Amino acid sequence: MTADIRPHAPHHWIMNLPRPLLAGLATGYSFGVRFRLALYRTGYLTSRRLRTMTISVGNITVGGTGKTPLVEYLASALSGQGYKVAILTRGYGRKHPRRRQLVSDGEKVLDDVHLTGDEPLLLAKHLPGVIVVADAHRYEAGRWVEQRYAPDLIILDDGFQHLALERDLDLLIIDALDPFGGQQPLPLGRLREPLSEMRRASAIVITHADRPFNQEELTTSIEALAGDKPVFYAYREITGLLNPRSEETVLPQRLERRRVAVFCAIGQPMRFVEDVSHFGARVVVQRAFPDHHFFSPSDLHRIYAQARRAGAEWILTTEKDWMRLRSRDLPTDPPLWIVQSELRLVDEARFMSFILRRVMEGAAKSPSD
Repeated sequence: MTADIRPHAPHHWIMNLPRPLLAGLATGYSFGVRFRLALYRTGYLTSRRLRTMTISVGNITVGGTGKTPLVEYLASALSGQGYKVAILTRGYGRKHPRRRQLVSDGEKVLDDVHLTGDEPLLLAKHLPGVIVVADAHRYEAGRWVEQRYAPDLIILDDGFQHLALERDLDLLIIDALDPFGGQQPLPLGRLREPLSEMRRASAIVITHADRPFNQEELTTSIEALAGDKPVFYAYREITGLLNPRSEETVLPQRLERRRVAVFCAIGQPMRFVEDVSHFGARVVVQRAFPDHHFFSPSDLHRIYAQARRAGAEWILTTEKDWMRLRSRDLPTDPPLWIVQSELRLVDEARFMSFILRRVMEGAAKSPSD
């Protein structure tokens, strides 16, 4: 089997540095984060509030925890309840990262991944009726959206560290399989800020909860760090496979005993391979690239060549990766299939009851400029 799947790391070349140097970089990073937090706590930096009820979805570790799937789940559920929803996202990997980009006005979608980034475009395509804006400056983007579209709710994608904007509800995502990032700051570990900052969260959502983990131990640790907060459990489920050329959709059970090549550029590539293998696929080629990577012609040539040599019947990738591949003229042999998946809440009724109660409380607040 050809394998090039590595655990997620913020920058692979950094992780190859000697450990003492990594420790020094981590110390500097940690100091910078703590200094910034102190500036907000002492009032030297201030948070600004939008007029609209604002929900943040974020994490405390880097990569692959499931922020964007939860944003999609929330936007779909709340839109289904009759709320006009807008999503504010940074839009990693787009051509002009400092430029505000309207990805969708709820009706028309800007179908250019270079301008939108892969995750904003995927959200826009999955969420008709929902406004999607990519902008690093979430407060300014929020004011613009309020003035132009007057949404009922605004959702921040990856907003836990974005202290410049106040929020009414802070959902913190914890990965069941690597909850605390090795308890070390970047780049020595995966922590974006100290674990003590978990107390800012309104609720905790534990993702990858379908995998084996010590639920009692993790819940006890979360309570010690975050206090007595509601804890919910979620996981991703493969729902189908789409052949983009023929537009045929099949059930994931069709993977049983099939030889497949897998490639992706996501935060946790091994999770994708494991999900595919769960349905009995024989993974004969595995290739992973840095998150949000735009595949070059040589990348794709090597992937398809390896797949053919290994006798792969199908090539599989994710929906997020497909956003960066859609404009490419790809070979037909082996055929490419897009693995479709959805977020599931273990106790959906309790989760939505919590969300809707907080949304109604937020809607009752008096608007402020």
